[in-house]
Amino acid sequence: LRGEFPYIDVPKPAMPYWPGTFLLYTPPKVAGWDYRTMNLIVELATVFAVGCCGANGRLEPGSAAVARKALPLFMVFPSWTFYSAETQYPLSTLLAVLFCRSLTSWGGMSQAVALGAAVAVNQTFGILGLFTLPFWVRQFGLRNALRLTGTALFTCLVLISPFVVWNAKEFFRVTLLSLNAFST
Repeated sequence: LRGEFPYIDVPKPAMPYWPGTFLLYTPPKVAGWDYRTMNLIVELATVFAVGCCGANGRLEPGSAAVARKALPLFMVFPSWTFYSAETQYPLSTLLAVLFCRSLTSWGGMSQAVALGAAVAVNQTFGILGLFTLPFWVRQFGLRNALRLTGTALFTCLVLISPFVVWNAKEFFRVTLLSLNAFST
């Protein structure tokens, strides 16, 4: 909001999260609210997405009930509630739910857009593209699978483009190249 490039790792804290996650907290910052307000809104959207989106009658009634209630029940555990309120992960959870719903209930174009948006929020979701490509090849054919891959990449690029245009070298250095490997 001060007009400075946000993707830095010196001085600490490092800012490795991609724009979707980072920008989620702009409205409460401008309004002077607690940032966790957005986490609560996103958690409610996740419950809505789990309970109301998709399925299209593809599941038998018992399986559909379990599928719609399992994640919201986990979300009321105190440890989940505390952790999600205090971290940047609720948006990743929502996008993961929407991406999974798109795979089970929506067409290829929606799947590609959901994947691109998920990666724009959390770069580690990029691995989902490797798992989704064989599914797309089988479901839609090689040519359409490549087209859907391009759509996912384009969607992600559009969402991260303001930061790439601003300072691509620093953006990719901080968000991808300077991350430390997990310890064993």
